[in-house]
Amino acid sequence: QMVHFLTGRRMPIFTNSFPIAEHLLKHSKNTVMLSGGTIYREQNIILSPFDNDVTRNFYARRMFMGAQGLGPLGLMEGDPLLIQAEQKLIDQADELVVLVDSSKFRMRSSLILCGLSRIATVITDDG
Repeated sequence: QMVHFLTGRRMPIFTNSFPIAEHLLKHSKNTVMLSGGTIYREQNIILSPFDNDVTRNFYARRMFMGAQGLGPLGLMEGDPLLIQAEQKLIDQADELVVLVDSSKFRMRSSLILCGLSRIATVITDDG
């Protein structure tokens, strides 16, 4: 997971992931900001049911994320809640960097998170 590489840095991090925030609070000196809302245990995310949540007040030059699959139509996820949360964050970033292992190129899902044109960089293994 990318979170382990962030522990040695000192930078502001905005996340909707409770486990990532918890890890960074325990193991780094980063400034950690969370979106407000309800913690969804199964997805391990915090999501606001309101359109005017604090996410829209943040800007990121670069956003890093993983996904269930990556194919010709774009980045794919299987959970509508995850898609809702991730799309809010993607909208606030200039550049989207996708971190997926090579198995994700063979995985497909019924829901498209974003098109390939939105992705600036894909980082993967050599599998």
